[in-house]
Amino acid sequence: MRIVIVDLHCNGFLLCNFDKIVNKRLPLTKHVFFLKEALAEGYEIVDYITGTQSGLWVGKKSLFLNRLEAAFVLKRNGLKKKVSCITDAAKIEDRDLVIFYSHLNDSFDLYAVPGRKYCNVNHFFSMKSAGGAWLPDILPADGFEGYICEADVLHDSPFFRKYLPTEGKKMLLMPYVAEPRFQRRKDFEERKNQALALGSVGLTFDMYRKLYGTDQLHPMRRELLDRKDENRDQIV
Repeated sequence: MRIVIVDLHCNGFLLCNFDKIVNKRLPLTKHVFFLKEALAEGYEIVDYITGTQSGLWVGKKSLFLNRLEAAFVLKRNGLKKKVSCITDAAKIEDRDLVIFYSHLNDSFDLYAVPGRKYCNVNHFFSMKSAGGAWLPDILPADGFEGYICEADVLHDSPFFRKYLPTEGKKMLLMPYVAEPRFQRRKDFEERKNQALALGSVGLTFDMYRKLYGTDQLHPMRRELLDRKDENRDQIV
């Protein structure tokens, strides 16, 4: 069994992609541990280049450019001889594990891809992916077995169960592994008691608001931001 990742070279959660490399921006490789662990365990990793995703420049997505981009990105990430590339879905075997991200991989034809397919929904926040694909339309393809997430949304999320295919689907839990930059440098007892609000609060869409009664994806962030003045001593 191989692990086939759809447009791996464009996935900023798994490696430092083209945009981050050329603009010298901090990569947010939250799931790089998955790649490292799989390679350490001897699994063959395959980058399935679809020709529909690119970090090169807007309007220039093509299979030829993506091949060049993938070669460049994999080399810069130290994966040149560790990850193989394919551009033909027919080269994917039925026993291969195929992983795609709900908010990144929306343009390729899931129905034409063989293998045991799993959708990573760690950053699931809309019924439509970045390119406007309606998720309930692209997920029921043959061979689609289930989801990957840090939380068991298949059983614990009313929103997820209401709108996405769940019957007979599996849930593969991905553990949270902190990057080295989050390592503990000071004991908890020695730290100043403060809270830190990072990132956006995130605005949701109509179906989410109707189900949960809020338009905030991160209500705790909103609480910290709204009350930062009255809690100046505790909130950074």
